[in-house]
Amino acid sequence: MPFDPNKRNRRILLVDDNPSIHEDYRKVLTSPDAVVSALDVDEDFLFGDGPPRATGLLSYELVSAHQGDEALELVEQALAENRPFAVAIVDMRMPPGWDGLETVARLWLAAPNLLVIFCTALSDYSWSAMVDKLGVTDRFMILKKPFDAIEVLQMVAAMVERRHQASIAQLSIDDLWEQQRRIRELENELVELQRRLREEAGSPSTGPRVAGVILVADAIPGDGPNTLRRLEAAGAAVALFEDGQDLVNEFLRLRATGIETAGVVLELALPDLDGFQTTKTLRELGFSGPIVAWSSQADPADRADAIVSGCSAHVSKVEPFDMVLQALAQGAPVTG
Repeated sequence: MPFDPNKRNRRILLVDDNPSIHEDYRKVLTSPDAVVSALDVDEDFLFGDGPPRATGLLSYELVSAHQGDEALELVEQALAENRPFAVAIVDMRMPPGWDGLETVARLWLAAPNLLVIFCTALSDYSWSAMVDKLGVTDRFMILKKPFDAIEVLQMVAAMVERRHQASIAQLSIDDLWEQQRRIRELENELVELQRRLREEAGSPSTGPRVAGVILVADAIPGDGPNTLRRLEAAGAAVALFEDGQDLVNEFLRLRATGIETAGVVLELALPDLDGFQTTKTLRELGFSGPIVAWSSQADPADRADAIVSGCSAHVSKVEPFDMVLQALAQGAPVTG
């Protein structure tokens, strides 16, 4: 089910070994009378006339689990059905199984976006112990027993809204990345079209000419093949990989057969062995040729980290590809 920015996810998981506590939560979160009693709101005071009413009552879907392992099964099932929980209210003590802290640590492995309200009558863990276990995060709050109904209402409503706003923000980020990906595709298509037009017109490729074997690693869809075509148009022999470790293995294989690598072009965001680690590994293996980070990230911090790791240059993919060729030409054999 796709995310709908106009609808809040109000699925709440109740995790407590005491069945009566579940009933208390249900009375607070689903009963209009309980809301009125908890808020003690007199409509005559706020609105002028009439009896008290539960104007802020929200519709929550409540699901119960009485042990941590049962909660984990429900969370995994909800994810499989694409109906995730927004918030879990978790008791800290649930003998004989996992306690609340262990339960949440396991729930977050399955559902990192799940927000949590810990409910406890005792100080089972210090704040530092909770941070050591769960990290410094805004994904949980603490509710003390015996709880006040309005505290439960406020916390649940706040966490549901926080989860909703985080989902909207993530949707915006995903849209931005998709737009950037599409822009790169269009840029690559334009470069390819220009190359074909030059070939049809009998014109040589412009920009620096690079000879020798160039190793390329890029796992972003479409980017690697376009980089390969651009380098081949500049005169290089190119081997393309989607992972840094595969590139390192090819470098070692070529060296063992007496073939020198003229240069390396890599995306920093690579699976397994990323661009920074790949660069460090190549330098440790004695490769002194140019290594150019042709990166989707234009962050100055990434640029600085790339140079520190051993890259000869960092070129953002929004910059002209000739900058990559120039960086390679400075250390690789140049022709033409």
